[in-house]
Amino acid sequence: MLRRLAALILVGLLAACSGDDGEDESLPEPEGPEVGDHWHAAFAIFACGDFLAVQEPNDPLGIHTHSDGLIHIHPFEEEAAGENATLGVFFDAAGVDVDSLAEDTGCDEPGNELRLIVDGEEVDGPPGDLPLRDRQVIVLALAPPDEEIGEPPWADRIEDPGDV
Repeated sequence: MLRRLAALILVGLLAACSGDDGEDESLPEPEGPEVGDHWHAAFAIFACGDFLAVQEPNDPLGIHTHSDGLIHIHPFEEEAAGENATLGVFFDAAGVDVDSLAEDTGCDEPGNELRLIVDGEEVDGPPGDLPLRDRQVIVLALAPPDEEIGEPPWADRIEDPGDV
């Protein structure tokens, strides 16, 4: 009995000395914006050598544009928050159809590929699955695989979006 008491005291002292406040610090931070956050990402479609801003300000879930070249990410529904905050949610709100992008932009030239560039790096995978993060610069490009794609001219707006 005395040994159990000593063991309990020792465990308590070790926990106190280690700074353990009883909270599990191994829990990860949320992966995406929470309801109430207000983030911004620059977004453009690059087609036939031109940067195009999405102009549809539809907003069913809190991820939208003001036709200003930015994605305004302030989910007001859980279905657009956290890991659910993806470029696909924005595409749905803005009416972007990746499958018909070449036809919609008139840029269905031979040799063009659909490419997703995030913060200057090409990303593999379906564009709609891209998790949205604060201050990303995202370009959905229809271009030959060797064409350099820069940032859209409005990318610096993410530093001071000045929106409502």
